Amino acid sequence: MSELLRKAAENYPENIPMPFGQMMVGDGFDAICIMTEEYGGRQSYIPSLRSVFSKCIEAQARMELIKEGPGHSIVARLAKKYGYTERHMRRLIC
Repeated sequence: MSELLRKAAENYPENIPMPFGQMMVGDGFDAICIMTEEYGGRQSYIPSLRSVFSKCIEAQARMELIKEGPGHSIVARLAKKYGYTERHMRRLIC
């Protein structure tokens, strides 16, 4: 799943919420600096990896659905690949 997340994030970086989008640009040290400057000294919520990249994954899945065309087997296969329900996959293309 991590390769799928990486590919989606690289293809759709505009869908990554801040400050995580900023961290994609720099290396690990830059990411630490950005995070401590923005959130240092505060109690913060860190979302799950899947949550951070969910919009990127949805954009990637939507493009694959559009590219491959309609069909139950395609929706089922991509739903399994991206870890979504078939219903959710159909919602992505509506």
